[in-house]
Amino acid sequence: MNRSSMNRITMGLSDTAKKREIAGPVTGILIVLLAVLMMFGSFCVCVADEQSVAYHGIILNAAALITGIITLVIWRRPVLKEERQGEVLVKETKVPLMLGCIFTAAGECLLFAASCMAILDKTESCYGFGVFGMALLLFSCWMLLDYRHRRIAFDENGNITYSDFTGRLRSYHYSQIGRMRLWLPTGSVRLTDSRGKRLFSFEGNMKHSQELLEHLLDWNVELAVRPEEGGGVCSAFGANEMDTAEHRHVKGIRLGAWALLAVIAAGCVMSVTLLVRFMALKYMLLLFAGLPLLMFFYYLLFPQVLIWSGMPRYASEAFKRNHAAVPSAYLILVWLVLLFFMTASESLFAVADGWKMFGFSVLIAAVLVISCLLRMPGVMRRAGNIAVLCVCAISLCYSLAYSIDLAFSGPAEHYAAQIMGTRVGEEDGSMHYHVSVMLEDGKILELKVSDEIYELAQSDAALRVCQRSGVFGIRLVDLHK
Repeated sequence: MNRSSMNRITMGLSDTAKKREIAGPVTGILIVLLAVLMMFGSFCVCVADEQSVAYHGIILNAAALITGIITLVIWRRPVLKEERQGEVLVKETKVPLMLGCIFTAAGECLLFAASCMAILDKTESCYGFGVFGMALLLFSCWMLLDYRHRRIAFDENGNITYSDFTGRLRSYHYSQIGRMRLWLPTGSVRLTDSRGKRLFSFEGNMKHSQELLEHLLDWNVELAVRPEEGGGVCSAFGANEMDTAEHRHVKGIRLGAWALLAVIAAGCVMSVTLLVRFMALKYMLLLFAGLPLLMFFYYLLFPQVLIWSGMPRYASEAFKRNHAAVPSAYLILVWLVLLFFMTASESLFAVADGWKMFGFSVLIAAVLVISCLLRMPGVMRRAGNIAVLCVCAISLCYSLAYSIDLAFSGPAEHYAAQIMGTRVGEEDGSMHYHVSVMLEDGKILELKVSDEIYELAQSDAALRVCQRSGVFGIRLVDLHK
């Protein structure tokens, strides 16, 4: 490594040192403060109204409090001696930092919603928001700690110091490295000893990873590329050229993905505007939710070519020519479908068994993800590709679960409604009316109703509960005259 290269790296480290020191403590402090405030609010509700669900809010926010404290404790570990001297070459980009901040904000919002649900004495919603919120907080803390701690320092004598995301340090000499394996097209480099035991790894999108790879090759460390391909350093973060029938028709497959997206969008619009006049509502909703599923079937046909995420930054032109990305507009379409069904679950038929619906949705998402992973080539199983696949499956699973449950539900059961309470809320300048009824099993369910039904409930008029049981006994409930 020459002197100019070392000076450039030293300047880069000094410019980002303050940013790397601030993000973690601020995140940990925010998590702790918000968790304490929400725990105090839930405790006040417990004392004043004796609502048992408020205790659940205390438990959830106590977990968030512990997460924030752990983040603060681990973050304050001392930095590497070599980093202060400007010898750290390989470190994460700002992507984990941005992801950590985004998921922290999202997780805190979900935990705040869980606290509100606890105050309103809604157990299922409380735990639903809480579980997702804690998952996002744990992921955000992992991302921030990974950005802060994961780095590799080495010198000209072949001494290597590796720090994982917890700050644990491990030191090696290049003579201990038996082989390094580079996986294409992800650019992930895994180093093992002579017995095949893993030492550490780094990715091609990390800063200055190319310099470390060049030094390892200069130290005559054996390089194995998967899949096999000649080339050396220039090909290390480059192509995954294949000569298969799918790759020879990549242009047609790429065009077919966009054409299929157009068909899905047109079909969704037609199903809610035209076809609703000619078919039953439950079958129209099943068609509306099932159309986006065609993209998953399309992927299962061409897994060697299609990529769920965008092209890797380090991919070669040959790799880009031989592969096609699933249109990013597909994810937007899936989110719009999800928004439609979230509204439908309030306005059409309310879900009485939230946990069963949650389990059914998870089952559908798991089937979609696992089926795609089984067809996905090993070299394509990079984190970004799998992450986008999971987001698409999770966004689609609730729409499919709700529509399938409604389509395969049995005959409607009607019985006299026992009104337990009413309330009026205002949102976006419009009034929303809610009526709480007791179901046959004694469960109290709040339904979003029209102003007419609300006035009838206020005047103690006779109302009837319409209940349908579908897949796994998941009940869908409506209230009418």
